[in-house]
Amino acid sequence: MKIKDIKRILFTHNKRLKSISQKQNVSLVYLWIDYAVSFLIYGVSCTEYVSYEFFNKKHNYKRNFITHRKSKKIEKWFNAEENKMVFNNKKIFNEKFSDFVKREWIYSKDKSNDEIVDFIKEKKEVIVKPLGLSSGKGIYKISSNDISTLNISDLKKQDVLIEELVVNHRDIKNIYPSSLNSVRIYTLINNEGTIEILQALLRLGNGNSIVDNFHNNGIVCLIDVETGIVKQPARDREMNEYLFHPKSNIQVVGFLIPKWKEVLKLVIKASKLYPTSRYIAWDIAILDDRLEMIEGNYQGDPTILQMFDKKGRYKEFKDKR
Repeated sequence: MKIKDIKRILFTHNKRLKSISQKQNVSLVYLWIDYAVSFLIYGVSCTEYVSYEFFNKKHNYKRNFITHRKSKKIEKWFNAEENKMVFNNKKIFNEKFSDFVKREWIYSKDKSNDEIVDFIKEKKEVIVKPLGLSSGKGIYKISSNDISTLNISDLKKQDVLIEELVVNHRDIKNIYPSSLNSVRIYTLINNEGTIEILQALLRLGNGNSIVDNFHNNGIVCLIDVETGIVKQPARDREMNEYLFHPKSNIQVVGFLIPKWKEVLKLVIKASKLYPTSRYIAWDIAILDDRLEMIEGNYQGDPTILQMFDKKGRYKEFKDKR
């Protein structure tokens, strides 16, 4: 890791810990020491440290959480190594889950310059997704109006998917129209072979972002699995709460997710495709006319899974191996 990257990480950590220091009236020096100790003992990231409120908790509370370090162990327990690339490579995922991925897409390196241009012209707007990045990083839009200024040869060299732009169901789009918002559902195939839905969330973009990722300035809302209704205020990485979306001012608590029963059926069906990949976090976009599988995350983010009820789930996973 380069020195500039270390400086950037330390600056970000200090900013987040300083915010907690001011909100909780706790010494910043204490928070840095406590975070460092928690990192060494529990393998917790700074985001997890803030989200789980480790700064005012005892050992018995902290040890029950799935942290960044423990999530590696859980991945080994539940997910077969041979399927890893199916979920971690966007191109392979789209191919293997073609029954669930209805949008049209191309892989830049497989197409000629003219084919890339024709695809963009046909679709009017497309989304470009780097294969090697996650958390919404590096994603951008291209319009057919941009073609004259695009370096198509450079785009072809990049390791990216170029996908047609799909639009949310009108009710979800009204909340935040600048990104494709999605529902994330965590599924687990337990040691009896039963598919469990561990948690469901509505992910929404925020600010001026074109992505809804929590780690890229997005906000998340907890959904009641039985009813499909958002039951708690949305939260961001800093644990700020939002009864109303900060951009549109539309209330999120009480929002009914469209096509909810169809969403649940879809993730159950998808979970059966690779039964040795037992723990997956699925991202589903709900459109006016259909459901669209965005991706399946092989190492589902444990931060979001545990931050709403502040309940560690490590023992639960351990018992279901």
